[in-house]
Amino acid sequence: MVKLKSLLKEWNDTSFKSLPKRWSKPIDSFRDEKFDGLTELERKEGVANPITQKYDFKKPTVVHLSKKEMEILYTQGQIETDGLTIIYEQ
Repeated sequence: MVKLKSLLKEWNDTSFKSLPKRWSKPIDSFRDEKFDGLTELERKEGVANPITQKYDFKKPTVVHLSKKEMEILYTQGQIETDGLTIIYEQ
C-alpha cells in the first residue's frame, strides 16, 4: 500500500519549475509587439526553426556532399546545401 506522505510529496514536486517552458504564451500576448512568440526553451537555445538556425562560422561546419554535388560545386563554382552557400574558388 502506498503511503499518503509519498503521494503528497510527488504531487507537490516543484523541481520542474526551474526548467525552461516548452509551451508558448496565450494567443492574446502575440498581439503585443514586445512579445516575439518564442518559448523560453527556443529563446534559450536560439533555434526557433531548424531551417533558420544560426550558424557559428568561427567553428568548423560539417556539410555532407554527394559525388554529384561535388562535381556541380567544381564546375559551377558554388552550391547551396542545408541553407548554406558553398563557394569554390580556384
